Amino acid sequence: MSVILVVTCMLLAVTASVADKFHLMQKSVSRKSFVKSAESAADAAHELIFAIKQRNLKELDSLLIERSTPGNPLYQQWLTFDQVGEMTSNIAGAEAVKEWLAQNNVEVTWESSRSDYLKATAKISQWEHMLNTKFFEFEDKSRSSMRVESRTMYRAEQYFLPTHVKDHLHAVFNTVQVPPVFKPHYVKALQGQQPRFKTELNVRQANHQGKKLSYEVDGYVTVGFLNDFYQISTNAGDPTMSQSVFETNEESYSPSDLNLFQTTYELPIQPALHPYGFNTSECNYGNVTSGFDCYEGNLDVQYIMGVAQQTATIYWYVTSNSTTDPFVGWLVDVANTTNPPLVNSMSWGSIEQANDPDVMDAFNTEAMKLSAMGVTITVSSGDDGVASDALLCNEPSGSDDYGNWTGTPWTGKGYFPSFPATSPYVTAVGATMGPESGGAEIACQSQLGGVITTGGGFSTYNPTPTWQAAAVSAFLKKNKAQSGYNPNGRGY
Repeated sequence: MSVILVVTCMLLAVTASVADKFHLMQKSVSRKSFVKSAESAADAAHELIFAIKQRNLKELDSLLIERSTPGNPLYQQWLTFDQVGEMTSNIAGAEAVKEWLAQNNVEVTWESSRSDYLKATAKISQWEHMLNTKFFEFEDKSRSSMRVESRTMYRAEQYFLPTHVKDHLHAVFNTVQVPPVFKPHYVKALQGQQPRFKTELNVRQANHQGKKLSYEVDGYVTVGFLNDFYQISTNAGDPTMSQSVFETNEESYSPSDLNLFQTTYELPIQPALHPYGFNTSECNYGNVTSGFDCYEGNLDVQYIMGVAQQTATIYWYVTSNSTTDPFVGWLVDVANTTNPPLVNSMSWGSIEQANDPDVMDAFNTEAMKLSAMGVTITVSSGDDGVASDALLCNEPSGSDDYGNWTGTPWTGKGYFPSFPATSPYVTAVGATMGPESGGAEIACQSQLGGVITTGGGFSTYNPTPTWQAAAVSAFLKKNKAQSGYNPNGRGY
């Protein structure tokens, strides 16, 4: 009997030591189109990104609100890259993580300039040992149009960190993070027909608020029309500054189309910069099914350069492949840029409830740091109204259906906000229609002839920020909608 007790105590002691050794960091946010298959090969190489836990983020948020508030003595007194780094970087934490990696014979292959992010590659078997987990091969069925190697990836269903390391890390990316789902372009739904860029709308007539438009109201939107209607006094930018458009998902743009656009509308001839590639002369327009998608890329780069001329413009492509979430890739790139573009336009988004919380937190952190430097990030509010996808109109969207919200619960269906438009550190921009066809300017709506229905709503993850509380309260008192959305979330 005494022998059995001794053995039992020894087993309990071993179990306790294992439990103390590792701390559960995160479980994956599953989706039906992300399908698990076989276990990952033990000797397969896999890159992980270690996001170091940064310091003084609450203090930086308070500082940002001060410097973003008109009338405050510190209004628009932005910080430099180095000043933000001095406030937030955690060098001691980065060194502790590097020491842990070295103890396991893993070499750091890349380190951001402020040591906020580290990259390392090792065999799957090594990561499984260090993270107390198991990796599998997953196929992302939502990427059916992409190459097989771009939609197959290694992911775990949960991962752990040793207790002596966990306090130094915000997250380890490329472990459990499921990549975002991007909607197909609406022009693809035309199935080979020529894309319809001219609008034919059923909208009420308007006098354009007393503005006399010198440009013909013919259903087309040109740079001249935008200048006229919005009373943009100059398109002259500054060649010493830069702006960017974020692109991913194998989206390209055509330099020759950009030149044709500038020539046709008598704009200054200026090339875009494409340091990360995806510039092409082979776009698959209309009935041409070979080549590359250029719809979003061309639209984004042509109009930002038409409205803000002379400013250096970067086609900032971020790979969406079998390794890295494109939003993670972008924030890692930006975190390492000492002189980032002052305006960054993102026409991409995915359903917020399907995004990993660690990814959204990291995005918020980097967007907040950029904002403190006076950098603007504009993000599309989406193309499918409050549902973000027509197939989700009758799907449950209450707080009990998604595990990311810890505040006041809600119930209902049909509301699926779009990330990163839901981030409190970006400006979410919706689409309007009407003036180009002689009507009043209203939100773009498919039932009135619009190609899309512009998005908007309330975050299921980010709470209402203090600076938005009064506006959200007034909106909810005036507008009553069926249940299903989070009235305590960040409105966009």
